[in-house]
Amino acid sequence: MKGFFVAIALAAGVAASIAGADDVANAVWSVASAVVAVELVVVTIVRLREGRVAVDVVALVALAGAIAMGEALAGAILALMVASGDALEHLGILVAADAEFPPADAHRNRSLRAHFLSSRLCSCRSS
Repeated sequence: MKGFFVAIALAAGVAASIAGADDVANAVWSVASAVVAVELVVVTIVRLREGRVAVDVVALVALAGAIAMGEALAGAILALMVASGDALEHLGILVAADAEFPPADAHRNRSLRAHFLSSRLCSCRSS
């Protein structure tokens, strides 16, 4: 859902920029960046407390840098990368949960699987 929001914000900002409303475009991109940055701060703190250093730290530094430098479009693009990476990670967990020998940390949740996987993806899997 976060990825969809960021993609819409990115597209709306591009449309506003093309229409000559650069201030509106920068505001939309900044909001999208800020939303993802706040969530990324929370996730990074939780993971660091657990002793897990992940690529989220690098993404957070890049996103914070883009925001600090006033690069709204760059921030929105980074936010889209973070959001789409999270979506792919969740999809991977759901697919791994259905594997014959799933990883130990794969989560088995059929209702989320139904939400994320379309019937085409499900039919492509071997039984």
